[in-house]
Amino acid sequence: KTLLEWQRLHKNLGFHLQNNSQLKDIRRILFLSYHDLPYYLKPCFLYFGMFPEDYSISRGRLVRLWVAEGFLERGRGKLTAEEVDEVAEEYLTELICRNLIQVSTWDFKRHRAKAFRVHDLLHELILHKLKELSFCQVSAGNCNVDIEFRRLSILSSTTGATFESSRRSKLSIRSIFLIGTQEKPAKLVQGSFLKVVHLLRVLMIEDAPDAHIPDEVGDLYHLRYLSIRHTEVKELPNSIGKLGNLETLDLRHSPIFQLPMAIKKLHKLRHLSAYMQTADVFLRGLQLPPGVLSNFKELEKLSCIDVSQPGVIHELINLKHLRKLSITNLKTEDGFALCKALENMDQLQRLFVNTTDEGDLLDLQYMASPPPLLRRVCLLGRMMKVPDWISKLDKTVDLIMY
Repeated sequence: KTLLEWQRLHKNLGFHLQNNSQLKDIRRILFLSYHDLPYYLKPCFLYFGMFPEDYSISRGRLVRLWVAEGFLERGRGKLTAEEVDEVAEEYLTELICRNLIQVSTWDFKRHRAKAFRVHDLLHELILHKLKELSFCQVSAGNCNVDIEFRRLSILSSTTGATFESSRRSKLSIRSIFLIGTQEKPAKLVQGSFLKVVHLLRVLMIEDAPDAHIPDEVGDLYHLRYLSIRHTEVKELPNSIGKLGNLETLDLRHSPIFQLPMAIKKLHKLRHLSAYMQTADVFLRGLQLPPGVLSNFKELEKLSCIDVSQPGVIHELINLKHLRKLSITNLKTEDGFALCKALENMDQLQRLFVNTTDEGDLLDLQYMASPPPLLRRVCLLGRMMKVPDWISKLDKTVDLIMY
């Protein structure tokens, strides 16, 4: 075959798999691989079809989505952070061993896969199954939402998406993905639509410049995962405080740098990620209202917050379950409070501390011993002396100071 013929085959791979008799055996083997999966792995595998072809998704993000969907529970109920890691590792290892997913990025320091994707052939198989099982409606352009599907994924659309149905009160959509929607993606996240998807668990908007989060998002009581990364959303409505089941809030690479006071009502929040790097600012952290952090007793990931606000640094002592902490704009006089907070964080594995004012020092001499599980430490700023506890980091594989 010529190069052009191979390109045509690749572009219409799904059609050829269904209609080309020469590919019949390949299609049969791929379907056997899927049907041989245990019942609990099938939805985890199908989830890769909700992302664009050749899309690489990080381990942490994928696992948080699986948790939000309830894929990891299997009758166990609420899982601890350690149990989530164990079950997710088991699932991912089995999918890799069956050659159903590929490792796209490897973490050599932790000796494990960091990101994953699926082969194009398997992606086509998944798309077929998504439609057959009404698992997810996937569209690459303007579409009408099918009320039979439990999930909706709009990928790389330039025209947005519309919803037309006379049975709006009976929608059972659990997840909505909007990835790469370049024009008017807000049609699917406007108030009138959110009112009829009250069972929604996951709302992910990515690379969508015109995205907007309306007040009606507060009516999504079952929402566990909200991501607006790489968007131009500038603020969150006060109604976000009504999302009592929210566990993940991902604001990375969006212009949001302040949160409303209502955020303190999110007692189940486990992952809060928000930062932006610009040409003139190395790392801009999130500014939180006073008293907010004290309410996040279950928080496991906090990245990245500006601790120059009065009182914020002293609230960190309440976050005993943190596994990752990133803070910026630390003041010299707050070094003692940070050290006392770190001594309480037995689960902490990753620590990033940054000073932005040239007049401030990283004064972190006040900790007798570091968190026992600390693996990665990054301290950016002027220091008069390297902290004594640095020599006690027996599990650390990454240490950066400059």
